[in-house]
Amino acid sequence: MDKVFYRAKKLGLDFNMASKGHSGTHDLMKSGAMMDLINRCSRMADYVILDTPPMAMVSDAEALVDRVDFSILVIRQDRAFQRDVTTSINTLKDADSKFLGCVLNDYRTIDFKARRIYYPEEKAVEVYGG
Repeated sequence: MDKVFYRAKKLGLDFNMASKGHSGTHDLMKSGAMMDLINRCSRMADYVILDTPPMAMVSDAEALVDRVDFSILVIRQDRAFQRDVTTSINTLKDADSKFLGCVLNDYRTIDFKARRIYYPEEKAVEVYGG
């Protein structure tokens, strides 16, 4: 199992990343092998975080949502369509896992008079309960 993990010692994290794409990811996410991997990781770590591609683009997250304890939807400002966010939230709320809410990513404000975009010095996120 150690051969498939990348260890970031300074962060105290272990990563498992795909080395190449797969055409049938939905079936792979639903497979017994994926559930076995999740179970093994759960025994090895305090927390297991599954980062999936955007729900509006592929069905990976939908395939996994009933196999996890909690879910969080990350929404990138000015990139996500409202209908896609609403559909994703409803999918996550209807799942067997607990939907914790949303995180707004890449947050910035616009000063229209000065014609400038401001990025907060601290990366701020807003969390909306589900």
